Amino acid sequence: MMNPLLNSISNGNPQLIREIKGRLNPRNICLVTGMSMVTQFLIWASLSEQPGDFASHWSSPYCNLKELYNQYHSEITQLSKQLHSTSVQPPNSAALQQRLDELNGLMIYKDCPAEAVNWVLWWKDYWTEVFMALSVIGFFSLIVAGTYMLISDLATEERRGTLNFIRLSPQSHQGIFLGKLLGVPILLYLGIALMIPFHLFAGLSAEVPLSEILLFDGLVISSSIFFSSFALLFGMVTSWLGSFQAWLGSGAVFIGLMVMNAKPIETNGFDWLNIFSPSILLRYLVNRTGDSYSYFPFGHHDVQNLEWFGFPIGAVGIFLAIFALVHYGVWTAWIWQGLKRCFHTPTATVLSKADSYWITACFSLFNLGFASQNFEFINQSKDYYVRDEYYAIALGFNLVLFSLLIAALSPHRQDLQDWARYRQEHQRVWQQRIRDLVLGDKSPAVLAIVLNLAIMAALFTLTMLVYAQPEDYLAMIGGLVLNISLIFLGVSLVQLTLMMKHRKRAVWAVGIVSAVVILPWLCWG
Repeated sequence: MMNPLLNSISNGNPQLIREIKGRLNPRNICLVTGMSMVTQFLIWASLSEQPGDFASHWSSPYCNLKELYNQYHSEITQLSKQLHSTSVQPPNSAALQQRLDELNGLMIYKDCPAEAVNWVLWWKDYWTEVFMALSVIGFFSLIVAGTYMLISDLATEERRGTLNFIRLSPQSHQGIFLGKLLGVPILLYLGIALMIPFHLFAGLSAEVPLSEILLFDGLVISSSIFFSSFALLFGMVTSWLGSFQAWLGSGAVFIGLMVMNAKPIETNGFDWLNIFSPSILLRYLVNRTGDSYSYFPFGHHDVQNLEWFGFPIGAVGIFLAIFALVHYGVWTAWIWQGLKRCFHTPTATVLSKADSYWITACFSLFNLGFASQNFEFINQSKDYYVRDEYYAIALGFNLVLFSLLIAALSPHRQDLQDWARYRQEHQRVWQQRIRDLVLGDKSPAVLAIVLNLAIMAALFTLTMLVYAQPEDYLAMIGGLVLNISLIFLGVSLVQLTLMMKHRKRAVWAVGIVSAVVILPWLCWG
């Protein structure tokens, strides 16, 4: 029965079969199954005692005598005031003291009787804890471990020389990368799949609607596709890192997810980072507010206040889910454009110049949409540090974007020499030269970066005119001009550095880009 299925898959995607056959053997399947079951048991066992500690007290939310306990506590307070607040003893002081002693005797025994425990609420909250733990551990494992596996596999293929052999096969780049994406972490997918029944049972026991559970799972799958695609692209462009490549990529993803998972909503541009974590949707899956969230393994406090260009995407969970899905889809599509170029022409730039203009527009819209949150508060604030902070965050993201664009658009030294030689040998009209500088892959990236800066500046200026106060225009324009000047200086120096004959010119280029990004933040801080 398996052979016809494998043959069918092999006809559709030979690369997937190549990856699966090397991994799906009885030993690996048994090992992954055992690890998945042990993980689920440990989660169940580690959380099983937590609610019981609270259920033993009168003041516990699980004790039905909590209201009676509060009444006794209030009565004790009133009696103490009557007996000790005045120097004159009240006429019925003996009766009051007797009642006070009686209540104090009752309060000594604070344990809630077993028959008074609200076990329905107890189990509901217990399964909520289990559901949240499974959700966070599941997507962390899927993303971080999957990233490591994919980068490590590409590094192995590059070291053995089989990656060039795969390039010569008649398969499309989509089929090959899809086979990698589905096949390399196949054992990880098996382990996660074995957790799904327990995950669904815990969610339904916590009274989370099935539709919301499936919506969250869909968001996790989308985020996994995004990070896995990033891992493939990272593996393709950083093969020179060697064995350190997989640890660097997966470590960066792990640290990034930790920050995104724990960061509260701050109503500024940094809120964009929260969208990259699937856990941002988990708060909508449980009917809890306030301190109860401190027991959950994620942050995102005040997520209901999240806005994008004034639209309250955090007001309803479905709005946020749709926005996050679109967000993942946009960036995954651009990553696959880079994968296509790197696969067919390893020496080409990661991005075409035409694609870079659209990427800058998308990046600026996402960046400015979150940076424009709470502009009314910013404009009314008399604290110039607060106002400058909000504007600096938006411009800081631009430094990161253009640092990546410099690396993605700068051609190799040999390509630049070939372009310069061809330009001298073929005298063309100035329109063709400009077109080559704007769209050509082998031409210097300076003019393309300038056009990207113009796109960013136009969108930033438009947002400033809509949201900012007139008295802030001059300061914001000054910051924008400084931002553009730093980026232009950086790209010019990088282009000159890449033309050097020095063997370490790439290291010098990385140092220049790092200085352009880091030094302004140090000076501003």
